[in-house]
Amino acid sequence: IRIHLEVELHRAVSACFVCSSVTSSVKCNSHVLSLWCFAAMLVQTSDAGDNTIALLPAWPCEWSVAFKVHLPRQTVLTGGYDHLQRVLTITSILPAARAADVRVLNCVNDSAVVWQ
Repeated sequence: IRIHLEVELHRAVSACFVCSSVTSSVKCNSHVLSLWCFAAMLVQTSDAGDNTIALLPAWPCEWSVAFKVHLPRQTVLTGGYDHLQRVLTITSILPAARAADVRVLNCVNDSAVVWQ
């Protein structure tokens, strides 16, 4: 599975919760809602004031993905995850100072994160 995401992430966690908590009689197959759910699986940010950017917190390690996500604090993160090599490549993060806030939570260890 190869997925390309390009989203603006502000309410992804809420959207996924709504999607997963609806009753079976309510259809939850909106493409937009699905995109928000994928985005929340890929990256999450903290509202607690610590500015953490959590990458791959709920991402299935068997899925490759290329992404460009727009995050709070005017941050844009671009990269990809290759499930065959278990490598996460971060091609850019703007502003660059936000790189210190990135934490990889799943699928790869620190030595498998490539900053380009």
